[in-house]
Formats: sequence, structure tokens, C-alpha cells
Amino acid sequence: MTRREVLHVCHNYYPPFLDVARQYNALFPRDEWRITTIFLSGVANDAIIHSIGGDEVIFFEQSSQSLHGLKLKLIARLRDIAAQRNFTFAIAHRFKALYLCTQIAGLFTFGVHHRPGGYRRWGRRWYVYWKKSQLALLGVSNFVRDDMRADLPSFPTQKIETLYNHIDIEALRHGFIERAEARKKLQLPSDEYLFVTIGRLHPDKDPHTLLRAFAKYCASAPEGMLVLIGKGRLETELRSLAASLDIAGRVIFTGPVVDAWQYLRAFDSFILSSDHEPFGMVLLEAMAAQLPIATTRNGGGGEVIGEAGFDFDVGDSDTLAALLARLRTLDSAALAELRQRMDERLYRLFSDAKARDAFWKLPAMRDALQLSQR
Repeated sequence: MTRREVLHVCHNYYPPFLDVARQYNALFPRDEWRITTIFLSGVANDAIIHSIGGDEVIFFEQSSQSLHGLKLKLIARLRDIAAQRNFTFAIAHRFKALYLCTQIAGLFTFGVHHRPGGYRRWGRRWYVYWKKSQLALLGVSNFVRDDMRADLPSFPTQKIETLYNHIDIEALRHGFIERAEARKKLQLPSDEYLFVTIGRLHPDKDPHTLLRAFAKYCASAPEGMLVLIGKGRLETELRSLAASLDIAGRVIFTGPVVDAWQYLRAFDSFILSSDHEPFGMVLLEAMAAQLPIATTRNGGGGEVIGEAGFDFDVGDSDTLAALLARLRTLDSAALAELRQRMDERLYRLFSDAKARDAFWKLPAMRDALQLSQR
């Protein structure tokens, strides 16, 4: 049987977008579809080719500067590729990729958006209205979807939908490093209760609130340490804040850790204090590792964990401090119930299989398949 073809265009393959490429390639039955994945930026890398599960990977190796403006050379190159294949439709991540794909005549495009604010600019709004007959927009959460619907009130509502990020749950669990070995590799205390957060040390992640909450927790709790995995421009400032709060001895900055998700079982609880999290892939990873979670309820964070964790308002260090104490004192029965909720939620909403089913049932899928037959 001749396989149909799909074009998959990604801005780059840097975390977390390498796994995003894998996620979207996993939507297609491989005996029916052939996938051509294009990375607009990032140097050619054989390891990338093998990790995303596509059939063909093309690296455009563009600089940031070359991705500005009309991108006429890139449009010509993409049209040449499309002329040699019979793409049924395209999947494009972020606006630049969407713009390029919709320059191919007659090609329906699913434009995937990973954060809010993509259509604040009037030029982008005008462009998608112009191309709406060959375009559908997908948000990685209802939070992102609703933001697009608010900015594009005249765009057909049924063509702005949610398709959650998703994980291969069993593969992820197979890749976790067991607790003792993970702590040893990260040079962490073997017998302490460890809270962890993973992400850039950046204002978007609001690590200041986390440190202040942890200081309040420490005032009445003799046990427990906080581990921050990641790098960023706030590191020096955060170290100084920890010292001023008199918790420097109970806070560990690991710096960046390659494939940090693999080490999640080293920890006892996971905390995410972001001030606007569009989704939070790391929350799915923490759920797969069965770590109790506390996250901000705004944006996609609370949407992801639902009843399978605890949430708090952005900047609310008092409530977060109380949640830290609650996480630290969960008994075995409460942990078992929480982990059961996590598994139920993961498999019901965020598995590869569930996402595949949701993708092929999108209202715009009929438009995409009909346009390809003209």
C-alpha cells in the first residue's frame, strides 16, 4: 500500500522541542503515513534523526537572522521539497513554520502554538484570516487555545482547538534512573527528603516565590532540602536570596543536567512555581515518576495536574509553604491514592494513544483531507 505523506516543520530541536517532534510523529500510523520532518534551525545531527521516529529529516540550518522577514529563499526551498512529494497536509510549530507551510499552494496546515500571545500582532492576525481556508490552529492547552480564540474572534472556533502535549508513558518509565543511583550521580544526600524543580532560572519560572516559600517551610520543619535543576541569568541573585533567607545550606543548585527527567526518581516531591506556564511537559514527566506535585494554578499547570496534585496562586509563598509541609507529611495511603489519580489522568489525557485518537477526530481534519483530494 502506498503511504500518504505529511510535512512536519519545527523551528528547532532544542529542548523541549525535540520531544515535541517525537510527539507529533507518533500521531501517525507508520504503515499508512510517511513523515518528512524539517528543522529550520540547528545543525544537522544524526542522533536527532534516530530519536524522533520520522522517515526523513531535513536540516535547513538557518540562523536566527535568516528567519526574519519574508523568507523568500526558504519558501522556494520548501516549495521545491513539496513539488517532489505529495503532502496530504502539514504540521507547523510556531508562527514562522506556519507562515512557510501556508506559502505552499493547496497545502492544509495545522499550526501548533506552544504559548499564549502568538496573535497579539495585527500582521499575524491579518495573515491567518487570509489563509483560514487552508489553516487550523492548535494550542497545547485550553489556556493557549482560549488565548488564540480571544485574539482571533472572527476565525472559525472549530478550527482553533486543543491538542495536549503527550508522552510515551511506558518508555519514559523505562528510562528513569532508580532512586539511589540517581542521587549518587547527582551527588545528592542519600537520606534527605528532597523537593525539586526543573527549569530555567528565569523570571518566568518565579523561583523567588519558591525560595521564599521554602524559607517559611524551613522555619518549622527541621527536615527537607530544595534542589533547583537548571541554569539561567538569575542564579547569582537566587543564591544571594537563599543566603539572606538563611536557607543556603538547605538549597542545592545543580546547574544544567542533560535529560534531567531521567533523575526524577531521586526526589520526593516536584514543585513548579511558574508565573505563566503554557503547559508544562515537566509536569507529565513528574507524574510519570509518581512524584507528588504542587504547581501554580494559572495557565496550563493546574490544567495538567487537575485532581492529581496540589495548586496555588502565582506568587503565593504562604500557601506554597503550607503545601510543602503537606507534601512532606503525606502518609503511604495518601501517596497511593495520589499516584492512582496521576496514572488515571496520564492515560486518559496525555498518553500517545489518547493524543493520536484526539488528533484524527479534530473537526478540521475533514477539511485537511478534503483539500488534499482536490
